[in-house]
Amino acid sequence: MLSMYNLSEITVSKAPLVTELNDLLKDKNTVALVDENVAKIYAGLFKDVWNKIILIRAGEGAKSLVYTEIVIQQLLELNIDRSSNLIAVGGGVTCDLTGFIASTIFRGINFSFIPTTLLAQVDAAIGGKNGVNFNGYKNVIGTLQHPDLIHININFLNTLSDIEFTSGMAEVIKHACIHSFGYFEFLKRNAAEIKEKNPEILLEMVRQSVEIKAQIVAKDPKEIGGRKILNYGHTYGHAIETHLNIPHGFAVSMGIIVANELAEKQTALSEKEQLEIKNLLRQFGLPTDLSSLEFNALKNKISKDKKRIQSKIDFILLEEIGSPKIKAIDLCDLP
Repeated sequence: MLSMYNLSEITVSKAPLVTELNDLLKDKNTVALVDENVAKIYAGLFKDVWNKIILIRAGEGAKSLVYTEIVIQQLLELNIDRSSNLIAVGGGVTCDLTGFIASTIFRGINFSFIPTTLLAQVDAAIGGKNGVNFNGYKNVIGTLQHPDLIHININFLNTLSDIEFTSGMAEVIKHACIHSFGYFEFLKRNAAEIKEKNPEILLEMVRQSVEIKAQIVAKDPKEIGGRKILNYGHTYGHAIETHLNIPHGFAVSMGIIVANELAEKQTALSEKEQLEIKNLLRQFGLPTDLSSLEFNALKNKISKDKKRIQSKIDFILLEEIGSPKIKAIDLCDLP
């Protein structure tokens, strides 16, 4: 069990799902917001609590103010009150939406996450960022409120699609790049077993990524300083994601390559380490070719990024693997 300095309690497990879900959902004041695909795959796990479940639309389209209103109306029809507890069971979209609703309805009620995708387990569910998209811009409306509990069970990864698993690996590799050359080597050394979803290796990988992110967030819960290093690959990544309409991790992978090319000039990241990172991304099937990108269109999207301060935006650039640097770069100096 981990604790983010009283921000959230985090558990990482490989115990049978049915036992854990029943324990977490049995409280009479709990309502579960469950991704519709998860509900189909694991219908048997929810058979005794269907009257306390709201199905959440799968996909990024659920992160809108219009859809938020629909879910809030359903919650009010279930007669929730300030003593209620919401539990998100799903990927990053379900966690983002649940956290946003819980931190605003009745001016805030308790909530917890049971993330079911690799991306959500190692990244999206941890850190207190909750929000929805607006007019094509990601996460521009939201709150910073940490869940009481984040319960991670790697057994959910057994039914994850190859695309979803690959997408999540971009965040895992990001953690290694910004924090630990040793973890980077662990991923290289165990790549085959990770792709085969060896449970012991997966448990260790998820645990290490969770610890890395939790430590960074605990030191800077409101993202005013060092926590910004978690945005490595994400400035261009978010722009690429909405411009090309590709999975988040695939876009982050391409964003990492752009950031590394900037780092070669700005922080002297070596070509050798750039190649090591590119090869690890490729090893897990993530894209690294930038030839399809329209950089003028991407620059326009970045100019609307919520992290921009006047004409500059902070980029996370590596000096070497495991050693990130926050550097403000003028928009006119971007490729």
